[in-house]
Amino acid sequence: MSAVRNSSIVRAQPDVVVIGAMRAGTTTLQDILDQIEGVAVPTIKETNFFCGDDSETRSGWDWYGKLFDPAAELRCDISPNYAKRSLYPQVARRIAAANPDAKIVFIARDPVERAVSQYAHSFHSGQSLPLPSELVGTPEGDHIVSTSSYAYCLEPFREHFGDQLEILDFADLVQTPEDFLRSFMTMAGIQADTSQVAMTAQNSSEDLARTPKWWGKLRESQLGDALRRRVPRDYMLRIKGTLAKSWTKQERREVPKFSENDRQRLIEALADDVETFRKTYRKPFSDWCL
Repeated sequence: MSAVRNSSIVRAQPDVVVIGAMRAGTTTLQDILDQIEGVAVPTIKETNFFCGDDSETRSGWDWYGKLFDPAAELRCDISPNYAKRSLYPQVARRIAAANPDAKIVFIARDPVERAVSQYAHSFHSGQSLPLPSELVGTPEGDHIVSTSSYAYCLEPFREHFGDQLEILDFADLVQTPEDFLRSFMTMAGIQADTSQVAMTAQNSSEDLARTPKWWGKLRESQLGDALRRRVPRDYMLRIKGTLAKSWTKQERREVPKFSENDRQRLIEALADDVETFRKTYRKPFSDWCL
């Protein structure tokens, strides 16, 4: 990586990396930051650049660098897959090798609510899933629980970045988005006028429910991944919006519901990690269900 870092490609290195959590407002944040002068977010949604070996090759950095406005003062990569330690255990090391001074941001959402939202997202993407009553203990359930195990997922980032790792609250993004953005900008060292920035939620469960099932399957396929890496994000959002508007109410897909017992099983699976997370980062998150 040192050969890459010493080349002219160093200009493409991210200053801020938002690593997740999945289903915790990262799409909304990218849309907000894309409106702020001087801040460059990728032209595609979720580069996933540091998930694979491309981040250790010159050709990979050439592709990555072209995703950001070269005139911007600050580059911000937003990819919630980065926090999925069970799938991508080398992400923190790769980001640190590229830019050890990068600031890392994690948006924490009630881990049970986040897990339920991920289940809905996977359902709308056409994935085959157990019923909620059978979820915990299956491979699909293990992945969802692991993604909500914040202390476990953030351990490598804490090791590599220490105090450069910032934890923000999803509830603030939902309830007081202006305050959330102010906290983010202070952390990132951004000074810009945000008075005209629209703070509309993006990629909600309701949006997903109103897009065709084949679109979700395409998005999760190898072809979809290839298209995502090549087609600008704005264009993909226009296509998705057109599909959602044309999708009739009768065709809206209903996600299987989680009962109180189903949620209790998630609470039991996540309780130890939540306790560790609160103690480690000294944040109460008192509105969570556990």
